[in-house]
Amino acid sequence: MADGNTYHCFLSHNSADKPAARTLAERLRAAGLSVWLDEEQLRPGIPWLPLLEAGIRASDSIAVLIGANGLGSWQDQEVQAALSLAVRDKRPVIPVLLPGAPVAPDLPPLLVIRGWVDLRADPDGQAGLDQLIWGITGVRPGTAPGEPSQAPQDPTAPVGRLTPAIDAQTWDRQRLVLRDLLVALPAWDLVSDRRAFVRDALGDHPAAANLGWNDDGYTLASNLVRMLRYFDALPLADGQHAVCGLLGETRARRWDRNPQIGDKVRALADAFGCRDS
Repeated sequence: MADGNTYHCFLSHNSADKPAARTLAERLRAAGLSVWLDEEQLRPGIPWLPLLEAGIRASDSIAVLIGANGLGSWQDQEVQAALSLAVRDKRPVIPVLLPGAPVAPDLPPLLVIRGWVDLRADPDGQAGLDQLIWGITGVRPGTAPGEPSQAPQDPTAPVGRLTPAIDAQTWDRQRLVLRDLLVALPAWDLVSDRRAFVRDALGDHPAAANLGWNDDGYTLASNLVRMLRYFDALPLADGQHAVCGLLGETRARRWDRNPQIGDKVRALADAFGCRDS
């Protein structure tokens, strides 16, 4: 790059978009960036999720390529969980629309809150590439040395509306408390009530997707806690941690008046920094 720094970009795509992904990787490398392209790393016979996580951890920025078939494997909960590592570390996550991508692509919450780079009309043009390079490096191409490339901003400010990630020790201490709270709720006896409770509490938060509502209470509660842990850097619309949504719904239904439930609600609210509802 013109400023002399080395930038590492993680680039991933749907398998149907391999030619476009390779071309884009070559152009970024020609511009001086180090590119981690998933198809070059995920060889057969090797567990792919740890490699994805390693590639994301090693990169300054993450570009998610969206083509004719949408996000493909990026819709998988496990892949979104790996991507949330970058969000937690406040690194840029850039959706890139390739030729054939839908006019209004269906993006998960993790990507909806971000501006994207549109390469659909002119995939080989310089303007789109310059935009992507700016997103990756924070340096607008063509900027003279010493000239600011954008308005100054707080480098510690979170990307989007993110809650602070909960440390692992807090999760380890509180995951069984949260599971036992869920199992103790009156709604956990009936499948339809379970689903309604979680939907009212979390809305479209990705932690609530693809749960097995017909599982026994402990299994469902454990899976929900696991998904909340994966997505703990993604807040609800009010900016609070997703666990706070469950606690707020419990209070709204006045189930916390039961001491067995109320004690757990108070402990969890304190651990996750929830505001009183």
